[in-house]
Amino acid sequence: MNARKMILAGVFGVALAVGIASAQTQIGGGTLTIDPTTGLPIVGQPWKESQWEDPSNTLSSVEWSGIPLTIVVKQLRDKFGGSIDIIYPAHPTTVDGTAALDVEALIINLEMKNVKASEIFGAMNLEFEAENLPCHWRLLMNGSRRVAMLKVSMADLVAKPAAERIVFNVGDLIEGGLTEEKLFRSITDICDRADLKLDTNALQYYAPGQLLIVTGSKSQIKFISEILTGLRDNAKIHAAANHPSAPGAPSTPGAPGTPGK
Repeated sequence: MNARKMILAGVFGVALAVGIASAQTQIGGGTLTIDPTTGLPIVGQPWKESQWEDPSNTLSSVEWSGIPLTIVVKQLRDKFGGSIDIIYPAHPTTVDGTAALDVEALIINLEMKNVKASEIFGAMNLEFEAENLPCHWRLLMNGSRRVAMLKVSMADLVAKPAAERIVFNVGDLIEGGLTEEKLFRSITDICDRADLKLDTNALQYYAPGQLLIVTGSKSQIKFISEILTGLRDNAKIHAAANHPSAPGAPSTPGAPGTPGK
């Protein structure tokens, strides 16, 4: 595609996004809601219900630099005359009762001009996303009352197992003809088949010492150790088949090179 066609395609894409962003699209008898800020379909529960309307007043200036969320909430309640019920979990916990997120310790940094209430909550959501915080505001209606509820996503709070690092001596496998590339491929392929995905830098090889450095969870390291054991067993079997008289090779009575009974 030449440059002119690429430009035309880009312009068409932007025009299409703008055109559908301001409306709802009928698909299969249902309504597909388009997020006006992204131009993309809203999947699942929207963060702002369609019935939620902004209070009549706007704020000429918002300047929060290192302000705790609790103070921000108090200011919003006051500035919008108590027309918004703001709810947040002071001490959310996970299923097993451990602390999930210290909401009261969240710090807000926003500078905005001439903004509506929904724009302020939307900007805080963007800040939470930028900081990878597992929470977001939802704007919904409770009867005739406007509600802003801070939702903590428990799914995002599941901690990844702590990574560990261990070193394996693979000199016997390398000397036996297994190259670094084949060793890595064997380990990653077997892990993929076992649905045990490895991180990009999980395997590293130190050539001078013929050492394999593995970084991962305990279960990943244990599984890779079992893979190396299996590779060594296979190497011994192949060596025995190719060199029956080699030390450690199984002997067969009466076979050439072995004393018969």
